Amino acid sequence: MFTTCNPYIYRQVLGLSPGANSEAVQRSYRRALNDAKRANDKGRVENIEAAHTSIMMSGLTARMKVGANRCLTVGRTMHAACSP
Repeated sequence: MFTTCNPYIYRQVLGLSPGANSEAVQRSYRRALNDAKRANDKGRVENIEAAHTSIMMSGLTARMKVGANRCLTVGRTMHAACSP
């Protein structure tokens, strides 16, 4: 398993370009995971799963930050996207 959280390394594990969207991430993840499982390579499976999780969580975190910033710029007006 990797000891670093470098997103570039994780993208290399899945064979992704830096601008890959979530659909490309999912396709690459499934393909790489199936190949590793067929080869019965448990270490590679762990690396692939860690890469996928890291990439997906970084995307979620980025979307949440954008949403939080949008709510802060609206001011005191509460709208549907910001309601608890």
